[in-house]
Amino acid sequence: MINQHRVLLITEEYPYGTGEEFISNEIPHLSERFNLSILPLHVKSLTTRRDLPDAVNLLAPVIAQSYSRIRRVLSGIYALPLCLPLLSWQDLEHILRNPRLIRQLLSYSLKLKHAISTLKPIVSQDKISMIYTYWFDVATSGALIVRNSKNSDSNVKPVVVTRAHRYDLYAEQYLNSWIPLRRHSLVAIDRVYAVSENGVEYLSTHYPESANKVALSYLGTPDYASILPVLSRPALDRTFRIVSLANLVPVKRIELLVRALSLLEDMLSCELEWLHIGDGPSASSVQNLAHDLLRRTQFRFAGHLDNLDAIETMNSFAPHFLVSTSESEGLPVSMMEAMNLGIPVIACAVGGVPEIVNVEVNGFLLPQQPTPIAIADTLRDAACLSENTWIKLSIAAKQTWAKSFSATTNYSRFVEDLSNLISFANSSDRHD
Repeated sequence: MINQHRVLLITEEYPYGTGEEFISNEIPHLSERFNLSILPLHVKSLTTRRDLPDAVNLLAPVIAQSYSRIRRVLSGIYALPLCLPLLSWQDLEHILRNPRLIRQLLSYSLKLKHAISTLKPIVSQDKISMIYTYWFDVATSGALIVRNSKNSDSNVKPVVVTRAHRYDLYAEQYLNSWIPLRRHSLVAIDRVYAVSENGVEYLSTHYPESANKVALSYLGTPDYASILPVLSRPALDRTFRIVSLANLVPVKRIELLVRALSLLEDMLSCELEWLHIGDGPSASSVQNLAHDLLRRTQFRFAGHLDNLDAIETMNSFAPHFLVSTSESEGLPVSMMEAMNLGIPVIACAVGGVPEIVNVEVNGFLLPQQPTPIAIADTLRDAACLSENTWIKLSIAAKQTWAKSFSATTNYSRFVEDLSNLISFANSSDRHD
């Protein structure tokens, strides 16, 4: 039931473009509970737009701007005063040790200026109870600055919360392991919802002074298995099928999987089939490598598919395992989707992956930096499982999803927590 609280959800592009697919699982739960508005803050193209529930208010998207290098630097210098007063001594120490970070700071300042200029009129004119940024990035910093500078005629400052996934969480993903204004944001924010226990531990360890602001909130998926047909799989001793679902970018290391499959061909006598779902800048190099190295493996690159199409394609392929070779993860929704369909997972033990993959219960864990032979050895072991053992893994995978990654359970709990935060803010002294 919708209440009177208005929540502003800030996304990168959603519902435009093809990314951020997993937000779709969350929207119905938010829109059922709140008066929900969505602000896409960095849209590259308006060509593709996904459907939203009728109750959702989609604000005018902010089109991503392209700058020449000189103009970007000059604009960043102009916007720099927004950041400078908020830098911690740790930030200044990072910059002094690594002067190249000045360019990163200028870029961040420019993005921050755009975020603030976009958010200020929205927040000042509308009675917003909460600003929820889907990514813990510059939009979060902008929301906090706008919230804390609201005009005194506003009754209550909006609550500001964010999710933290992977690139927006781990500082090691950035130049010299530095994220501008991270400490300021953690001090000022009301709640950070990490999507994995690993994320909670990371933030609590690196920023202990703000550990009380960090909470766990797993993402989740609908029960696709309840609406899709259950398909039989070929016997493992006849055909071994695997599926990978990832953007074709370097961090996903799909080339490693190709090299592992080329080694696996000499280890197994059964047929090998591999389906990859996903596209990206590395597509040509990965496909060329597969054509060069794979002799017996039947493989297909399905390209980018919308979320439900990807689920249906994965289900109809009826794989024995989902395989991930990514070197960095939050807690992948693709693994939740696979386990919902009873597909065990083989993946590198990075980020929150060990929270969903339990060795020899619902899958297998690879080292964080596996060699092709290590991956091939694990695939061989998986292919040599008895049918009864594989069935046990499949059942355990579905149970893992039901226990920890159901969208209905997780998002119901999440919106209840958001509602409680708003109620607490309204009943406390959080007035301008």
